[in-house]
Amino acid sequence: MNNHQQSKNLFIKGNSITTIADLLGLSRTSVYSYKNTDLANGIDWNELKFLKATDSADAQKNEEDFVALLIHSFEKALDQLNQSEPDVQIETIAKHIAVYYKLKQQRDNVKVNKADIAKLVLTELSGVALAKECTAVIRFLSDHADEIVSTVIKK
Repeated sequence: MNNHQQSKNLFIKGNSITTIADLLGLSRTSVYSYKNTDLANGIDWNELKFLKATDSADAQKNEEDFVALLIHSFEKALDQLNQSEPDVQIETIAKHIAVYYKLKQQRDNVKVNKADIAKLVLTELSGVALAKECTAVIRFLSDHADEIVSTVIKK
């Protein structure tokens, strides 16, 4: 894998430009150049990083953990709620509702949903191509997966 691809992969995984440059023995300018070249070609590293961070499998697990914590926190707050003033009661309930809707917003994010669909289609196409032994198609999908997902998100 070349420095350009490695830089992109490291960035998507959450590494900073400085860290990537240090890891690969490049200048920060080179890494920014790779990033800007891809952006000019329709591949937004920041968008891909966001999609990686909001991967639906991770989001599902995080949501389950978070809902359990939210319920526990809410039950604890309910015990204290009865002894609280009405304005404190409203503030406590509003806090829990706000947290829930922030979590729900991620699931309802159109970009995340489009990216999940694009990834599923790419996976299925790769499976069909593999079954038909179409290595050129597999290679193409592998080499251009990020660009395909970025293009779908923009639609």
